[in-house]
Amino acid sequence: MRPLHMAATAAETDSREPSYRNPFDMESFMQGGIDGGDEGSWIASIHRQVEHRMASRPDHLTWERTRRMADTAKLLAISGVLLGLGTVVVGLLGLGALIMGLLALGAILGSTRWPRAGRRLMLAATVVVLAVTFLPLDRLALRPLEERFPQPAGLPAHVDGIIVLGGFAEPMPNGTIGLNEMGENLTAFARLAHAYPQARLVFTGASPEDPAYMTEGEAVRRAVRDMGVDASRMALELKSWNTYQNAALSFAMVQPRSGETWLLVTSASHMPRSMGVFRHVGWNPVPCPTAYKFPMRFRANFAEHLIHFDLAAHEWLGLAAYRLRGRTDMLFPGP
Repeated sequence: MRPLHMAATAAETDSREPSYRNPFDMESFMQGGIDGGDEGSWIASIHRQVEHRMASRPDHLTWERTRRMADTAKLLAISGVLLGLGTVVVGLLGLGALIMGLLALGAILGSTRWPRAGRRLMLAATVVVLAVTFLPLDRLALRPLEERFPQPAGLPAHVDGIIVLGGFAEPMPNGTIGLNEMGENLTAFARLAHAYPQARLVFTGASPEDPAYMTEGEAVRRAVRDMGVDASRMALELKSWNTYQNAALSFAMVQPRSGETWLLVTSASHMPRSMGVFRHVGWNPVPCPTAYKFPMRFRANFAEHLIHFDLAAHEWLGLAAYRLRGRTDMLFPGP
């Protein structure tokens, strides 16, 4: 039992306001809860002060969430720009140029204050090489192009003319002719010329002017003559540098009549864009695709897959560009 003067002092202390002042001091809170007597009013006071402080300053969690969303949006935007630039580089220069660019830039950044970015670029180039080598990416890109216009079930009984697009023969200084991966266009053109001996023959495509070389058109004319085709039947259009000019300048030179039947010879992957352009200028030939690159068996050959992938990327980019420029009536022309 406490003395009377101590009891009076305790009573006076109980009647006064609790001595703590920091509402977030847990030790004072616990002491006040024990000695203060009025726990409910003190807890309500704490709640009011917390609500006031939260209302008077930004919510930390909200700011953190907003910052993360902004960082994600920035990352997506940068990724989209890089993907677009990469697509243009692959379509114009080839995937090999993109790989070499990534390796070179990674090596440069590796010797600067951004070595981590350099290592990431070199890792990305390595991943691209492995993916092209061991995954059928070229098949996925080429197959829709080459299967868009199938081989005709039967050729017409009468054909007025046959037109072949250039870009497959490379004249040499010694007078010989080199054929690239599209060389089958030449043999298909000669075969059809034999099948229709009365048909007009047209080659379309320009070549760099060099006195040391014959033009590609002249080389093709000599080649079909060596294959037994009457070279006098063949007309040369030597001013066109792209597919649109192939169609427009050939149409102006030939001036095909309504109802005439013409055959168009070009590679299977190039046929969708070619048919789209020819139809756009008012000419609707029968497609005769050649030079298929879609292999029946998969081989882990980086060089071969790289060539095929570059070919497909060039055609897909060309289809998009021609549609945007109004040179075709649809994005992916079909039968």
